[in-house]
Amino acid sequence: MVSVEIDMKRIRALVIKDYLEGRQCFCFSCGNSSRALQLVGANVIGISPHDSLKVNTHVTPKRAQAIFKCFNATSGYLPLFLIEKIADELIERLPCDVFTNKRPICVPVGSGETLFTFSYVFPINRLIGVVDKNDQATSFNPEFSTLYAFINNNYKIIEKKDLPANGYQIEIIDHRKAV
Repeated sequence: MVSVEIDMKRIRALVIKDYLEGRQCFCFSCGNSSRALQLVGANVIGISPHDSLKVNTHVTPKRAQAIFKCFNATSGYLPLFLIEKIADELIERLPCDVFTNKRPICVPVGSGETLFTFSYVFPINRLIGVVDKNDQATSFNPEFSTLYAFINNNYKIIEKKDLPANGYQIEIIDHRKAV
């Protein structure tokens, strides 16, 4: 297994910030996405265990839009044109050998957005979703993921402990250290 580090949350945050052009957004998060948006200077209302706003129940996208009245930057809720821009950034940052062979690519799955984004770059049959029930960021809960059914029906999903010996393991690095 070859480890490939990528600061996916920072890439995502920069794409969103560029799109917003100073406009405000909100982001429900375990803390990683909202923090990344804050660190790149996006005008974000963060809602997470690490932000001043916290939620102890699921808030539907429609209800959230009615409350915040701004762009929804929650993972798994981005429009496809932004997913495509994030995918373009991945192409620039991933090592060449990931593109030149057919080994599987193991991608962490939280909301499913990162795995879905990778499918803009690679065939779905090369991608394996990796979950870790001990890590809130990669727990892949159907209650909180609008992409759950799509991901579950189209990708192989495995536990982190069951990673294949060959292939690439995408490691989402800590954006605080990569800034």
